[in-house]
Amino acid sequence: MDELGAEGYGFFAVMAGIVALMNFVGTSMNSTSNRFLATSAEKPVDKTNHLFNKLRLIHVTIAILMIIGGYWLGLVYIQTKLNLGVYSSEDAEFLLLTSLLTVAIIVVSIPYKSLLIVNELFKFLATIELLQSMVLFLGLLVLILFQGNKLYFYAGLQLLANFITSVIYIYSSNSRFRELTRLNFVNIRNGYGELLSFLSWTLIYVLGSILYRQGNVLILNSFYGNLVNASYNIGIKVNSMIFSFVRNLNQAAMPQVMKNEGNGGGRKSAEIVYKLSRITFLIMFVPSLFFIFFADEILNFWLKDVPPYSTSLSILLLVLALVSSLESGFDILIDATGKVRASKVWFNIAMLLALGLSYLFLKEGFSPNYVVISGIIGELLFFTGQLFLLERLTQFRLESYFQFTVKRVLPLIALGVMFYFLPKSIVSFETQAFLYISFKLLLSLLALCLAYLIGFTREEKVYIVQFIKTKLKLS
Repeated sequence: MDELGAEGYGFFAVMAGIVALMNFVGTSMNSTSNRFLATSAEKPVDKTNHLFNKLRLIHVTIAILMIIGGYWLGLVYIQTKLNLGVYSSEDAEFLLLTSLLTVAIIVVSIPYKSLLIVNELFKFLATIELLQSMVLFLGLLVLILFQGNKLYFYAGLQLLANFITSVIYIYSSNSRFRELTRLNFVNIRNGYGELLSFLSWTLIYVLGSILYRQGNVLILNSFYGNLVNASYNIGIKVNSMIFSFVRNLNQAAMPQVMKNEGNGGGRKSAEIVYKLSRITFLIMFVPSLFFIFFADEILNFWLKDVPPYSTSLSILLLVLALVSSLESGFDILIDATGKVRASKVWFNIAMLLALGLSYLFLKEGFSPNYVVISGIIGELLFFTGQLFLLERLTQFRLESYFQFTVKRVLPLIALGVMFYFLPKSIVSFETQAFLYISFKLLLSLLALCLAYLIGFTREEKVYIVQFIKTKLKLS
């Protein structure tokens, strides 16, 4: 952000938000591809090949329509609504086009990546994600020395990184699963009904998500301008970095939940979800609490010029992420049943309500923090509805979820709140800075120990100890 400047970083976030509104179809197809390829794993090769060709054709069509429609709608917004700040409409149009091309490339690669996921090639996928991060990191190092238009360079870097990873996904899938990915348009003319029905309801879910997240970006831009957009996007980045700890965990659980639910193992699927939601929260809890304790220090070290509201927005977004972590696996289990209508509609209602609250709060002069507070309210509404839908549609049981998940994380939530306020009530940073920071470090270590002691079962503790011993021996 320092190289782009706060204004440029916020402007890039606004343009990415416009493109994300066009990308909701492709995003929804991600879960659609995962679901249908996972449930077809035990079917004959020719049937899976027909399914893959249908998915591929749908994705290519979506990518083309998205570029055409997204470019037209983006131009309308740029010319009528966008707060350009110090930038020109030509800058906005360039970012719009490169962002749309980036999204289109990702959309085309989705079925190929899904094929790798359902076959549980997670080490390979993690390697590719690491490669993408390295490309971005090296590009950012070059950006420091680059003397031209840094905004254009940053947009091109995003396009290049996603192009490289998408090509690898496509090449690897074609090499490993040649019989499944071979072109075959003869027998795929029919049978789109189930795919499109699932997609249509999933679109509602993704549309609500995108409208909430990216709609807030546009609302913030209208009321506060690009600097607060930069602050909001910094919070999103912090959230994403911490959530990366659990992203692979959710990805790894998906095939098992889908396959068990599809083959009559509903109880086993529910047990995986109980464990997944609890472990997801535990993995996020300690790093989130550490960042919340040291938000000012971390952001001041990371950024030379911290935009207003960056600290409070980052903390609130982490609270929102912790709430949503307790739902980990819920959407996978509902998708596995194929009965997704009620869940997707309810999510849409909850997120649109949150978006409406965001607008009303800012219109009444409240701080940008209330954008995220609105999201927390919407997330809690969705979480409550999901619990009852899961019990009705699957073998998920509320009492079991409370016993195996909620009962173990509630004490940690209470302790986390207490730990946050405790240092300020005992030690003053202005007069005893060293003691203040040392106290917070001690509380962070204590939170880690309590998360281990309270959050994990006896069997999981044994596994963790053995895993650590094995790694120490290898080193």
